[in-house]
Amino acid sequence: LTMGPPRAAEILREALYRGADRVVLLTDRKTAGSDTLATSYTLKCAVEKIGTYDLVFCGRQAIDGDTAQVGPEVAEILSLPQITYGVEIQLTPNKKRIQVKRETENGYEVLEARLPAMVSASKGASIRRIPSFQDVLDARLKDVSVLTAGDLDLDEAELGLKGSYTQVVKVFP
Repeated sequence: LTMGPPRAAEILREALYRGADRVVLLTDRKTAGSDTLATSYTLKCAVEKIGTYDLVFCGRQAIDGDTAQVGPEVAEILSLPQITYGVEIQLTPNKKRIQVKRETENGYEVLEARLPAMVSASKGASIRRIPSFQDVLDARLKDVSVLTAGDLDLDEAELGLKGSYTQVVKVFP
């Protein structure tokens, strides 16, 4: 699941090449200009619309705002335990919990959380699966599902600039 402009479908297609079963693009002009809270609210609604889940897996941070807030905010809104900066994930033998090796300033630590949970990923020592030619061919048969704000049961006052409590005024190094 990603929220963005229609061109974000290409990123989702890459996930299909790498083995994702299903991908969903949430795209709507009504979400443009969303701060982290409005983005988190919208993604939470999309997660609930998609259905049941065991793990909400997020990237560490977006490349535009670079805040690393959306994943943890989604977890908070969904009342999920969360582990940030994960580099390795394993299910416990009873499959009711996960163990996550997470990156810290001083190295690594291993934490455990009950499922469902949210994990945000860090690059760390992860090894990315390179898709085979057959993976790419198989993925071309799968569609990128599209959701709009109208497909979700949400308050439009919570979307985009209207629903944002913060606005970026200036960005500088």
